Amino acid sequence: MRLLNQNIRFDYFLCPVQGDYIFPHVLNKPVIGFEECREMDNFIIVSSRLEMENAKETLCKERLIDYFFEIESLHSAIQNQSTLVIWGTGGRAKKFYSDYKELIDVNYFCDSDEKKAGTYFEGKEVIHYSKLQSLPKDTAIIIASTFYEDIFEKVVEAHINKSKILILQYKLADCIITADSKFNEYMALAGSEINELILYNNQENFAVHEEQVISELVYNFKSKRIVLYGESSMVEEMEHKTKLLGLSISQKIARFNITEDGTIYNLLYYVKDDEVVLLTDKFSQETDDALGQMGINYIWLEDYNGYQFFQDKKVEQYIDPNLGVCFHRQNEQHIGFIKYECNLEIENRPIKIVLLGGSTTAAYRVREKSWGEFLSEKLKAQGISHIIYCGGTQAYTVSQELMKLIRDVLVIEPDMVISYSGANDMGLAETRNVAKKNPFISLYQTRLFSTICRMKGRGIKGVHWGLETSKDFFEYWYDTERMMYAICKELNIKFKAFLQPTLGSKADCCQEDADIAVLYGYLYDVRKGEYCSVDSDPYSSVYLKWAGIDTHSYYSSVLKWAKQFREGGASICVPWFCNLSDLFDHMDGVYMDDFHVYERGNQIIADKIWEEIKGEIDMVIGQNI
Repeated sequence: MRLLNQNIRFDYFLCPVQGDYIFPHVLNKPVIGFEECREMDNFIIVSSRLEMENAKETLCKERLIDYFFEIESLHSAIQNQSTLVIWGTGGRAKKFYSDYKELIDVNYFCDSDEKKAGTYFEGKEVIHYSKLQSLPKDTAIIIASTFYEDIFEKVVEAHINKSKILILQYKLADCIITADSKFNEYMALAGSEINELILYNNQENFAVHEEQVISELVYNFKSKRIVLYGESSMVEEMEHKTKLLGLSISQKIARFNITEDGTIYNLLYYVKDDEVVLLTDKFSQETDDALGQMGINYIWLEDYNGYQFFQDKKVEQYIDPNLGVCFHRQNEQHIGFIKYECNLEIENRPIKIVLLGGSTTAAYRVREKSWGEFLSEKLKAQGISHIIYCGGTQAYTVSQELMKLIRDVLVIEPDMVISYSGANDMGLAETRNVAKKNPFISLYQTRLFSTICRMKGRGIKGVHWGLETSKDFFEYWYDTERMMYAICKELNIKFKAFLQPTLGSKADCCQEDADIAVLYGYLYDVRKGEYCSVDSDPYSSVYLKWAGIDTHSYYSSVLKWAKQFREGGASICVPWFCNLSDLFDHMDGVYMDDFHVYERGNQIIADKIWEEIKGEIDMVIGQNI
């Protein structure tokens, strides 16, 4: 997918794994094998840097090595240098070195803290920056710190050649360098060579387009009419990238000024109801307000994600000492909950239902109508007065559900609690070192308390995450659901737990499913009835990369545990539990990624949940008379 960043056209996906793949196309590109290659004339084969050695070995065996073309290589600044130094001894430097130590030969880490000089970091000596002057003239420096501007000046003062200085960027926001930056002449270092970690954009008003974002658009927008809007050069670039993967643009509406000059109001006259506008600019609240007044469908490419959007100014984020993180939308009564209410003014008091789960339950920052909202509409259609408190939160596991039940839900005094979860306990736990043995610890808590510990307060030895569990992920998930059921039963609260469906637990695979899986490096083998790994690139997902999670390991965990969760759920026969693992079997176009579904899927979920709970709802109504 990184080919997109370099505007390199490709025509086929070559599958090196032997198998029976029912889908001849993924992401609008044909999937071919070695025999098809041999029948072609004038072709080349390329691979990612991380797959290059495996590709060469396989192509040698297939006698196709002469057609292999190496398009990714280490940046020239760190090729053939006598000494390579990474400036930084924090998480950014550690992650980079861990991922690429097999490709680069690092001699030292460098830091401005004299106390660190002479110590070792990742097995390499740490030197003080004052020692840089004594290193060979061809020394190369990789700056792995957010304070790169000050560090850059120090490295230049140490007489390091400017062409040998690289600034490592990870976060999308860090990739934006102002147009008048004094570093402009050096920002182009990665411009002519493929380098997936060192990314720059020296124009302050434009969004940075990650290749994964664009490839996700293929799936979510291949059946929609797209209008591009933004500064003319960025619109042209984006049009070219979308064409690489077969997306058609119905209209281009561009302006010549870098900043907004009123051209955006042309959208009101030219954009049709069946079109969606992709904005190539960086987010602007003023522009967002104008678009809202026009009533058109639009998406900021800068913060694009299939199931959620981040630029919701009505939602505030809080650090939560017990849960890690929670959200609050303006005008909502309770932090951590969004309320759906219908009072039909009948004698019975409204029944109160609380929903718990992760992002597949959440109503914060979601693009599609949640199943909780559909459930509210279902209750209203049945003439039932109700208040639904949707407490689903992105990345919550069953541990956070239990904690939230004890701390917050009981305060609301609900008549019923519904837990819809399982997905995060399949994937995220496997890829978070602490959570493997301490499931009560969330990603947010790990970061928060690790940061506090690094402050080296007097008497602080470290962070104790709790006693480790030996249970497997499904056993832990189900036992925690049992605890929630026991608590609710003791307090005379109806409880229903639903094991959610996932792409990995689906019994079959449709074309849309195959398009999703290939983003994570997998193809579906029909003969085996399973997804097979064909690319181990750990950086194919923007969101997972931000969270510090190896994409390939994450998806491997999801596929492994999704099947075990489905099998485990099928073996449970208790009245308060319902296994929905097979809910979307033999359905096309339901999933937008490995877990999240479109509105049609949420409607199906709400319908099924209603079928399962309507008996308990009738009992609650009888008690409330």
